Amino acid sequence: MPKFLLKLTLFFVPVLTIFIFPLFVYWMADEFISVQSVLSSQSKNKEVLFGLAYNDVGKTYKEALIAERDPAIIALGASRVLGFRESFFNPTTSFTNGGRIVGNISISGVDELSEFIKQLPASSHLRVIILSLDPWMYTRDQAHSIVHEPVSTSERIVALFAGRWRTVFEDYFSGKFSLSEIASSKKKSHNIGLTALLDQNGMLEDGSYFYGKEIKNPRYKEDSKGLIAMKLEGISHARTSPELEYGTRISEDNMTSLRNFLELCKKKGIYIIGFTPPFPHSVYQALMSANDPHSQTATRLSQELRDMMHSFDYAFFDFADAGSVGIQDTEFADVAHTTDKGTLRMLIDMAEHDTTLASYVSLHTLHSMLNEATSSDFILTQLL
Repeated sequence: MPKFLLKLTLFFVPVLTIFIFPLFVYWMADEFISVQSVLSSQSKNKEVLFGLAYNDVGKTYKEALIAERDPAIIALGASRVLGFRESFFNPTTSFTNGGRIVGNISISGVDELSEFIKQLPASSHLRVIILSLDPWMYTRDQAHSIVHEPVSTSERIVALFAGRWRTVFEDYFSGKFSLSEIASSKKKSHNIGLTALLDQNGMLEDGSYFYGKEIKNPRYKEDSKGLIAMKLEGISHARTSPELEYGTRISEDNMTSLRNFLELCKKKGIYIIGFTPPFPHSVYQALMSANDPHSQTATRLSQELRDMMHSFDYAFFDFADAGSVGIQDTEFADVAHTTDKGTLRMLIDMAEHDTTLASYVSLHTLHSMLNEATSSDFILTQLL
């Protein structure tokens, strides 16, 4: 028996040793932190960024954030809505960015919109939702299943042992981080998570996303142009693919889920401002350059979304062509997400044409922000 225990120990020691370094990185970068601890830290310091590298708890975090802040107006949708910030609204307006509560790479999340509304307490002060209507969410049939997020420490440890330890080693040996960089970043900031510590990318206390890595990159405009060029090349070779941005048909199931959501909001007295998020003008032109199922679907989807929104007396804005609202190709942090300047252009246009939204903002202030951003496409550069 003692020999067996000795052999068992000798077998497990090197195995356990493999996990010591990833576990230490997780601990050092606060990758095990609870959502409630994040909310507590951000409520005390508005400059704290939250960005985990190895676990996505975005949905849980945003739901808890909205429950805690109980805002009058929220932004809702996938990642392309994350640029709307509390600082864009009147000081007396309670705003929270709920981007990423629904919609991810594997599922559309449209059916989750109604579930989110149903979970709101009767005492909720929510009155307005700025809703991003990403085309892929309505033109692809996605699996109707909830992606489970590793929220607890034990779940994250299980995920780490199940394979994420390899990613930690790969990132370390490829030079994405060093222990000294983590330690240095922790001395300079109170940011939480490896991505927030090293790249200064992550969620702010209002739920919006901060693009620190792009802001620090003096070549981000050139890099963005490169990404757009790659996208254009990809479009030219993918006209036959059903996965090309708009797909080739509208998902009736997802459109029904959207209608159910709008009906529910109407009953609860919540006003919806829907918009199609922008593609760089050159990308949109390429998407629409051929008369094929993709461009036809894009045109039909815009009209169907408009008709549905208007049938409930809700607002709809089609910003799919960024050029239609004055957003330049250079006002994209990447090929899909607008900079602060690009987001401001959308918000200004919406407020100029919607009296409900106009009551929550100062158009004079928004125009001043836009004018002051002439030297930078980002507003919150002081966080670096």
